[in-house]
Amino acid sequence: MGKDKIELPPAVHAIPNKREKTFKKLDKPEKKKPTKRSYLHVNPTNIANKMKRQIILFKRKRELKKLKKGNQKLRKQAVAEGKQEKLEPLSIEDKREFDETIVTEVDPETEKEEEMDEFAEYFAEKTTPKILMTTSEKPSGYMFDFLKEIKDVFPNCFYWPRRNYTLQEICKYAPSRGYTDIMVWRENQKEIYQLILIHLNKGPTAFFKVKFYHA
Repeated sequence: MGKDKIELPPAVHAIPNKREKTFKKLDKPEKKKPTKRSYLHVNPTNIANKMKRQIILFKRKRELKKLKKGNQKLRKQAVAEGKQEKLEPLSIEDKREFDETIVTEVDPETEKEEEMDEFAEYFAEKTTPKILMTTSEKPSGYMFDFLKEIKDVFPNCFYWPRRNYTLQEICKYAPSRGYTDIMVWRENQKEIYQLILIHLNKGPTAFFKVKFYHA
């Protein structure tokens, strides 16, 4: 017997179900960015806690620095665009207040006063100053090291030991040897703290405080 061919029905393929997924955008309110707290109005001295006070002080300084830089940037931009003139730094002369007693021009009255001044001969280089330099009683070795350096600063300066002489005795003795000025250096616990400058014969006498001297 011959085999009969069985005809199979055509294959049916599954049709994919394409569904368009639609997403509806919900109208959500925009989130506001949190504003940074300003510490410019905060007075750190009113805060009792030391740690909090230091933190607030640091943040306040940082904010002031940023504000200053921002203002400088805006100022430079305005100058570049020609909207603002460039600010020039103020000198000491610009800050000086007007004084009627200051003489700016040559005045015959002031010239006569300068001629009568005690130091007029020195300014005119008619007299050469001769300085007698001494110390307080019982100077230390540190004082002598200082005098070796200071002697080179003042020309025509000569050192004489103080010993037991008083300043009055020295002032009487110095003019007879041609000295015009007396310089007295004083120390306390091996620290130089004062300079007395006496102009012979009738003064004036000036006192100077010595600070921040490093050998």
